[in-house]
Parts: sequence; structure tokens; C-alpha cells
Amino acid sequence: MGYIINLVIKRMRPDWIETASRTKQLRRKWQELYGKNFLFALNTVLPFLLYIAFGYGVRMSGLADEDFMKRLNKVIFQAFFPILMFNNLYSIPEGMTLNLRLVAVAIISVLLLQAVLLAVVPRLVKENERRGVIIQAIYRSNFVLFGIPLATSVFGEEGTLLATMMVAIVIPVYNITAVVILELFRGGKVPVFVLIKNILKNPMIRGALMGFIFHMLGIKLPVSVEGPIKQFANLTTPLALFVLGGTLHFNAIGGNLKYVVPSMTVKMVILPAVILTVATLLGFSGVERFVYFEMYATPVATASYAMAQNMGGDGELAGQFVVLSTVASVVTIFCGSISLIRSDGSHKNKYIIGDCQTVVCGRATIVWQLFFVENKTLFFHENRNFFS
Repeated sequence: MGYIINLVIKRMRPDWIETASRTKQLRRKWQELYGKNFLFALNTVLPFLLYIAFGYGVRMSGLADEDFMKRLNKVIFQAFFPILMFNNLYSIPEGMTLNLRLVAVAIISVLLLQAVLLAVVPRLVKENERRGVIIQAIYRSNFVLFGIPLATSVFGEEGTLLATMMVAIVIPVYNITAVVILELFRGGKVPVFVLIKNILKNPMIRGALMGFIFHMLGIKLPVSVEGPIKQFANLTTPLALFVLGGTLHFNAIGGNLKYVVPSMTVKMVILPAVILTVATLLGFSGVERFVYFEMYATPVATASYAMAQNMGGDGELAGQFVVLSTVASVVTIFCGSISLIRSDGSHKNKYIIGDCQTVVCGRATIVWQLFFVENKTLFFHENRNFFS
């Protein structure tokens, strides 16, 4: 075997040696890209886990008890989330160009998924307080916090613009329908008038309505008012995660695994695969497919915990969904971004990515798979024979 290898090396022309050397460089670049994307996924998720861990540590140290955390959670739901909703709609950029096809498919996919879940989940889960929590855990993601940073990191300015547009449209749909779904399973059957009244009384709906009115009428607040509003809005998620950690009981997770495992499998594995397949069949570009992927593969929305606990849902189960999906998202975000980078040429990093396989068996063959270079997709397959 050693004789054959030495013979191959002696018979190689300089351009073949140069090709093999280039292949090693390409392979190193591909490995670097894997490492960078994994670190980015980890760094994106880690702050959320630290907020949760800090809340858990504060409770375990005795600085605050669980009753305090629950009262604080009510304050967050009643006072902070309305400001967050107002700010999300008030801050929509003026003159933002809508990709109507992209938005339409996104909204239809969310509503269709909700309809399927409303038909299936009540047949599988008996308790009303868990039905609404499971439904919103499957369809509702932390797109508002993960969407823009991830798209910017992977696809640059184009990703930023598309993700910003989608966040402005999709998040209100998430939140408004979540209120409706939780109200549907709150205390059994209620008259339609009472249901509508309860929905309109919801603090998040009120905040969203005010933000929508201000945006549509072009009402601009003074800078001295806008600043505190944005700061309160930015405080909402860290506070909500802090409270989640302060009320988390790890020994209770085992009893809910029969709900958590299948729900998270559907949310973080099956749904992203389905939406990517549909988006590919519809001819969407790589960056558009990535935005769809973010909608479904990112962790369960932080707000779902506060809403469940304050609207008659199973707050403990909702909190477990948030925590476990956040941990799992390190893997799903990494795998999704890598698969899309490999299949599309619009990645912002100007790498030449390739793979080279050498076979020695009477003759030597190099098989190239070159994916992209300088925003041009160059996907081809070439055989080179070392021996005639």
C-alpha cells in the first residue's frame, strides 16, 4: 500500500499538488465556518440562560421567595409587556417596503398551524390549562429577539432588512392570537361577547392597539419620552426570564416530559423542516428561507410564560417550554444556519467552500464539491484522473 501511495506522489504533476494543497485550505475554512456558527448560536442563547439562572440563584439564596416572583410576574404582565407591544408597533420604520409574498406565506403558515393545533391538541390533552400552553409553545417563537441578530450574522444587510420587516408583521400576529387561544381555554365555554371583552381588556392587546394607532396616524412622541419607553421595553424580556428562573422547579420537569418532548420535537425539528421544504418549493431565496426557519426553530417566546401564569394556563409547563427550548436551540440554530449556508450562495462571508475526496485504487480521483464563491453559486462535480 505504501508503494502505491509513493508512486502516486511521484507521478503527480505540480498542478495536482497545488490542487490538493488548496483543498486543505478550503477544508480548514469550512471547519472555521462551522466553529464560528456554533459559537454564534451559543453566544445568542447564553444570555437568556444566564437571566434564568440568575433568577433561580436569587430564589435559592433566600433573597426573594416564590410569592415575590409571582407578584413581580404580574407586574411584568400588566405594566411592562404593554409597553413592549406598544414599542414594537410604534417603532416600525417609516416607508418600510413589504415583501407581500413573503409576509403572506408567513401569516398563512402561522394561522394554518394554529388551526391544525386547535383541532388536534384538545383531542390529545384533557386539561384546559395545558391545551393553550402547548398550542402557543409549538407555534410561538422568540423571533423578535433572535430573528434580526441571526439574520444579520448569516446574511448581512439583506438579512437585517428582511428580518426587521417580518418581525414587525409576525410578532403582533403571534401575540394577538396567543391571547385569543389562551382565552378560549380559560374556564371552559364562555359567550362570544365575554370572550371578545376579555381579549380587548388584555394588557398586551391594549398596548398593541395604542402602538398601531400611533404608527398609523404618524404621531411622534418627544425624544425625552421615546427614550424611557424603549428602555422599559428592553427591560421586559430580562425581567421575565429572571422571574421564570425564580419560579422554576427542576424536579417538576420529569412529570411534564410527556408533553414537552413531543411538543418540542414538532416545534424545533419537524416544523422547521416542513417550512424550509415549502419555501424551497415556492422558490424563495436562501435569505428568505432562513427567515422562515427562524420563525419556527428559535426558542418558545418568553412572553408565553407570563401570559400563561396570568391567564389561567399552566405557568409551570409554559416555563419549562421556554427553558428547554432555549437550551435545544443551540443545536437547531447551528444546524439550520449551516445547512442553509451550504445550499445557498448569498452568505455574507466570501469563502470558497469545498470538499475533496482522494481515492487510490489503480488510479487516483479527486471529487470536488464547490458550493459558492463571492456571492456566485458554483455547485459542480468534477473528476480528475491522476493516471491514464
